[in-house]
Amino acid sequence: MKRLFLIFVFSLAIFGCGEGEKDPTQEKPTGFVNDYADVLSDSEEDKLESKLVGWQKDTTNELAVITVSSLNGKTIEELAVDIGRAWEVGSSEKDNGIIFLIAIEDREFRVEIGDDLQGDLTDGEAFRLIDPVFKSNFKDGKYYEGLDEGTDRLISVLNGERTVAEIAKEDEINWVVIVIIIVIIIVILFLICLIPGGSDVLLAVGAASLGSSGGSSSGGGGFSFGGGGGFSGGGFSGGW
Repeated sequence: MKRLFLIFVFSLAIFGCGEGEKDPTQEKPTGFVNDYADVLSDSEEDKLESKLVGWQKDTTNELAVITVSSLNGKTIEELAVDIGRAWEVGSSEKDNGIIFLIAIEDREFRVEIGDDLQGDLTDGEAFRLIDPVFKSNFKDGKYYEGLDEGTDRLISVLNGERTVAEIAKEDEINWVVIVIIIVIIIVILFLICLIPGGSDVLLAVGAASLGSSGGSSSGGGGFSFGGGGGFSGGGFSGGW
């Protein structure tokens, strides 16, 4: 009986270890968006997928979005290149793939640029373009918002619709506007507090301002990228 119990415990340990974090390089991609960390809702995943499918049809460029819970001992740079090569992201005629890899528990992200796109978007330009929106959204748990704006920015630049400098200028203006708004709000709140009964009004408004949100995702199917996979470490890494 004791032997059977030990065999049972040993079997649980083996199978339990097998149910850990998936290695994306050993998985088949289900589309342009592969949310292994389950941080996107179904509708969010569908909207990103539709955008990236349309861009691939228009340009042949392929952008793969991957979320994982953990890096499992690899550096995020290693994992991004490994995924790009294993999945052959990009067309077979030219290495025009891009990887957006987000590791949730490690709080790191990687933007990996395919070899043939590095002349159109340097590492420094990619950083100025994507780093601000990833950091500002991911630290608040807004993974879809960060990915949505990040993909929009990258697509608009590579399509020639806007330049990195123009977008960076918009970011600077936005920060100035935010600071001005914060100052105005602080002044208004200070003035309200000076009015008799003003503090009670603020407490009542604050008590009525509570909310909540959430989501999950799933996917599947026979999908493959275009046969590229030329990645040599171009791009940048960041965290939040």
